[in-house]
Amino acid sequence: MSKGLAIIGGIVVAIVLILVPIAIFIFVPEQALRTASYEATVVMSFFACGLLIVSIALVAAILVLVSIVTKLTDTKVSPLLDKVSETADSAKATVAYVGEGVVSPLVKIAAILAGIRGAVKALFRGTHV
Repeated sequence: MSKGLAIIGGIVVAIVLILVPIAIFIFVPEQALRTASYEATVVMSFFACGLLIVSIALVAAILVLVSIVTKLTDTKVSPLLDKVSETADSAKATVAYVGEGVVSPLVKIAAILAGIRGAVKALFRGTHV
């Protein structure tokens, strides 16, 4: 039942959409149609001008936002990157100092002790065999 009503409603809407424009062009005087078309052109022109103004405003807003983000990057992020770079350089220098000042002597001491241990083993191995 509801499918039948939907089909009938669709047909009625289609007929109305076809017949209304035909009736307008038949029964409305030509001068009224011409006046309506002029008024429609004026209204569309106002909307087009408004759209142009809004588009220009949006472009200006985007440019202002880009400028703000650029200034923020220059004032906040650039010094932060400089500090990070300084910290990395400091860490690199610290690692080099620890490598030269602490690890190298320990490696030398470990090498000397390993040599002494090898010599002691060699000396005592020869006597016990």
